[in-house]
Amino acid sequence: MADQRFDSTVVRPLVDLKRHGWNGSPFEPPGRNTPAWPAWPAWRPHRVLYCGSVAVALLVGAVLARTDLQPSSRRVLPGEFERHDLLLVAWPTNSSNPNVPIPELRRVIADIAHAVEGSIDVAVLTIDERQRQAAARYLSASGIATNQLRFWQAPCHTIWVRDYGPFVVKSFEGSGCETLNTDYRHSDSPSLNDVPIALNGQLGWPLVDTPILMENGNLLSNGAGLCVTTEKLFFDNTRNSEPRSYVASQFREYMGAEQVVSLENLIGEPTGHVDMFMTFTAPDTVIVGAYSPAYDPENAAILDRNAQRLSELKTACGPLQVHRIPMPRRPDGRWRTFTNIVLANGVLIVPTFGEAFQGAEDRSLEVYRRVLPNWRIASIDCSDLAHGNGGLHCMTMNVYRVAGNSLVFPKSPVTPLRPILATP
Repeated sequence: MADQRFDSTVVRPLVDLKRHGWNGSPFEPPGRNTPAWPAWPAWRPHRVLYCGSVAVALLVGAVLARTDLQPSSRRVLPGEFERHDLLLVAWPTNSSNPNVPIPELRRVIADIAHAVEGSIDVAVLTIDERQRQAAARYLSASGIATNQLRFWQAPCHTIWVRDYGPFVVKSFEGSGCETLNTDYRHSDSPSLNDVPIALNGQLGWPLVDTPILMENGNLLSNGAGLCVTTEKLFFDNTRNSEPRSYVASQFREYMGAEQVVSLENLIGEPTGHVDMFMTFTAPDTVIVGAYSPAYDPENAAILDRNAQRLSELKTACGPLQVHRIPMPRRPDGRWRTFTNIVLANGVLIVPTFGEAFQGAEDRSLEVYRRVLPNWRIASIDCSDLAHGNGGLHCMTMNVYRVAGNSLVFPKSPVTPLRPILATP
């Protein structure tokens, strides 16, 4: 299925701004490092029209930035492509994942910290002081700047912090943000349900308990009232005798979801999570994986139906634009994907899986460069990580805001930084 593009419904100068350096987000107006504006039209009457249309475009952009595309709910879950204060990772323990060696997990965390250096702080979760010291020594020896790191203690006995980490949502009343404590309820590690509580002292926002039973990696937001998940989430909640309408109403109440879209799960994929085959890169842009029908006809059809359903949605920014990237084959039965990524303030981290998957990786990177033209792209070797049924997105958690954080971000995500190469 070919990449799908839709005619924009916004005025033309906004499209020109996006083409000439603006990252396209209504949350981030054009910065001072934006490349030169388009040349003036050749004759004077057009100048008046041009100036007027640009002024209207900038006014619309400013209004969108001011309102943050606020939905009717008093809360909204930000998109991961927005500016965030912090990136969480959990330091591995002996029980983190038996299928992935601990040295490999440590190496991936160090590579993540290297990749986002200068763009976002990293908070490393450890279970005790002894582990904190071990993590600090390893990361320091790996060349990670200590002023980029924070070490927080929490009962995190698995590396998949995306599933049990705290959602920090925008609140349009009172404090400005709130920390959501969703119901993780993992039978193997019941203490993981307490991680948002343990971290709330550092986050500094009011803690709100929610009745939603979920693994947080199975929810993606466009930051403007659209949340996407899979049927697994509804199954997990409705088996507790809750109707689907009630589950959807909770997403509206706690995450500002004007639309809750439940997509089909991939057949045979063990997590059932939406981040294994899609990701948002803007409020109106989504990436969806694609299998060759000749290789995996059932899952190819599922992803095509999911992509078609998404393409029919309308967002606060216009029609949802759907781009397709290849899903890697599974010669060893392991599930790999190029949608399980990290978005970190102008840095995109994409997994690599070795030479056998180079063609699919190259085609995926081509799409990401097209939809995120001003972002710096880093690659991290995740060959071993695939054996743990997870990826980079699963290992990280974006934290929208930390109360009292004085961190000042660069004006533009294209600020030159040292290049990041794929780990050999």
